[in-house]
Amino acid sequence: MVFGTLVKEEQEFENGDPDIEGFKEFDLNKDLDNGDTFVGKPYIGDQYEFTFTDQETGKEITNKQATFWIVNNANKEVLKSRLKVTDIKTDEKTFFKKSVGFDLINSIEILDDPSFDGKHNKMNMSFKELQTKINSYKSITVEIVPYKAEINGNLIFWNTVKVMAVIK
Repeated sequence: MVFGTLVKEEQEFENGDPDIEGFKEFDLNKDLDNGDTFVGKPYIGDQYEFTFTDQETGKEITNKQATFWIVNNANKEVLKSRLKVTDIKTDEKTFFKKSVGFDLINSIEILDDPSFDGKHNKMNMSFKELQTKINSYKSITVEIVPYKAEINGNLIFWNTVKVMAVIK
């Protein structure tokens, strides 16, 4: 397994984020379509909480997440996405099927071992291990994977990524 024998080290970024000033930014859910690809240096930032007011219900909602970037320095482009996490107080995270975290982990495991059983709908692992491993890669190539679901009578569309190649 890819994440089983990981040697951990702390990699520092200015303000915890990659330097992307002046880069053209692509939002995973707004700017890319099924089958599009993106290549660059991947980063997962630190976890944080984000509170907003739901437009329909007026309720305050707090999301727990980290930012996932793929930075293409040659083209001065960056792909940006949210990586939803279950709880920022613990290191152990649960990632559910059809999420960026799940598809990221699953596709990396399949790249490492094509016989990896992808027939599950939930994964648990250390956030720090995932962050450290992803941030150690020199480059990844991802393909955009679309999903849709009906929630409360509304069709919701979102994208995740499938890792097609990794340069360590």
